[in-house]
Amino acid sequence: MKIIPATTDHLPILVPLFEEYRTFYRQEADAEAAHTFLQTRMNQKESAIFIAVADQTCAGFTQLYPIFSSLGMNRRWLLNDLYVSHDFRNMGIGTLLLEAAKDWGRATGAGALVLETEVTNVGAQRLYEKNGWKRDVGFFWYHFKL
Repeated sequence: MKIIPATTDHLPILVPLFEEYRTFYRQEADAEAAHTFLQTRMNQKESAIFIAVADQTCAGFTQLYPIFSSLGMNRRWLLNDLYVSHDFRNMGIGTLLLEAAKDWGRATGAGALVLETEVTNVGAQRLYEKNGWKRDVGFFWYHFKL
C-alpha cells in the first residue's frame, strides 16, 4: 500500500472511489461531474489529494482545502474528505491517509488541520480520536446554504 499525491493521471482510479464516497453521504452519483470537479481542483491547485494505491486500485483518499486563520495568522488545512473503500477497511489505510495529511500540513507550514464529520459517523470519530484528533468543545460550526 502506497500513499501518494494524486495527479490527473490518477483520475481513472480516483473518480469511482470519489463517487462511492459521495453516495455514502447520500449524494446522487454523477461520474462525469466528479471527474470535472476533481480535475479542476487539481489543475487550479485548489486542494491537496492523497490516495492509497494497491495494485493499480485506489483503496482510499483524502482531500484537503486551504483555509486561513486570522487569529492564528496562519494557513490551516480543512480535511474535507477522507474515505476508504469497504474492501480495504480495517487495514490501517485511514491512519496512513491521516498521517499523509499531517505531513502535508507540516510541510506547508500550516498551524493546524481541521475537519468535520457527521455526528452519526462513529467509525470515523473513533479513527480520528485514535490518531490524536481532538473534538472541538469550544466552538460551534454553523452552515448557511446558498
